[in-house]
Amino acid sequence: MGAYDKLAEFEDAGTVGDNAASTNIVDMEVVNSQIGVGGDVWLCIRTNTATTDALDSISIELQNDADDAFSDPTVIFAINATDTTELTMAAGTKFATNGAWILRCTLPYEVNERYLRLYYRSSTSNGSVVLDAWLQAEPPASDFGVQVIQSPVGNP
Repeated sequence: MGAYDKLAEFEDAGTVGDNAASTNIVDMEVVNSQIGVGGDVWLCIRTNTATTDALDSISIELQNDADDAFSDPTVIFAINATDTTELTMAAGTKFATNGAWILRCTLPYEVNERYLRLYYRSSTSNGSVVLDAWLQAEPPASDFGVQVIQSPVGNP
């Protein structure tokens, strides 16, 4: 998988199920103690093993809750094609490629409860997709050899 400074891991070659939570949950108290006040936390999701069925589709939700049982989770955002359509895993999409990035973004400020998890809603017929998903403090590497930098001045 390469050398990443991972703060926390949701999946490490985790097979995604239908209506299932990520393998691991993340305790933001632990993550915050590692990055300090005001630092960005990056959510990184990529395929580990490409899907085996081009008819499959998926949506991925980032959820948080005050307790680790997720009895009343809040959806921070969902990664899907449209509000009612899941992402397709057809040939030619990122899901059909080993190691392809699905998402690289900073966590929104709305993450204000202690625990985080990913939740998968997929219509897998007879295939599967295996994902890697984690949090890190530094911007992830670009596929195009471009370095992502942040201004020391801030956002005007």
